[in-house]
Amino acid sequence: MTTFIPLDRAKHGSQTWRKPADYAFAGSEAAVPIVAVEAAIAAVNMPLAFARSGEHTQLVAVLSARPGRNSFVDEDGRWLGAYIPAAFRTFPFRLGRVEGRDEHVLCIASEGDHLAQGDQPIYEESGELSAQVQQIVSFLNTFEASRQQALAAGAALIEAGVLAPWPIRVRDQSGSDRTIGGMLRVDEQALSAVSDKAFLKLRRLGALGLAYAQMLSVSRLEILSRLSYLATSRAQSRKKELNLDFLREEDGNLVF
Repeated sequence: MTTFIPLDRAKHGSQTWRKPADYAFAGSEAAVPIVAVEAAIAAVNMPLAFARSGEHTQLVAVLSARPGRNSFVDEDGRWLGAYIPAAFRTFPFRLGRVEGRDEHVLCIASEGDHLAQGDQPIYEESGELSAQVQQIVSFLNTFEASRQQALAAGAALIEAGVLAPWPIRVRDQSGSDRTIGGMLRVDEQALSAVSDKAFLKLRRLGALGLAYAQMLSVSRLEILSRLSYLATSRAQSRKKELNLDFLREEDGNLVF
């Protein structure tokens, strides 16, 4: 996994960085958190599920049926999907916590050529973060606020008893079925049966939007099978043009 370290003006003040040329850094991510503000658009582009992480329950995009493999990233590092999850769009930066401090701090990936081959300043001569990095910080702050909202919504769905185990079955390029374990899905009948009080709480916390997004996204499971097939086809014929018509068109800018 990528190691992130806090930005230090004394250490990084004269360093430069560059935006990754591809998404090879995400090639081993089989799932990625999806925050509340992007749930609707993610739901029409990739399958979503809920996953437990320690004490938290979070919405995630399921990116592969194979652990340690992201089917949305090809062997050249190209992102094959239409929508790029927000968690991938600010690399090599992210927010993290430092022991002894309550607030999040800006961190940067400690490995990779984004520093060695950088062409953009991290800090201005004045000591302030560069305009481009400040834009990323703004995006990350929005992301973090939406992540907290999604975590609160996940906790509310667990409390309401509407999430159920979901062994996801995906057919790979060989025709064999693979099962992704450890995931949860919304039980539509259980959601319909909650009390009015519980339903209002789910609505107030924004949990209903995440629940509906997850249910809608189930129809996108076939994408994992198709991407698996495309990966095999491309490996067999590097010159063959990939047919990605089944994917929706979206951009990867720093907007939600």
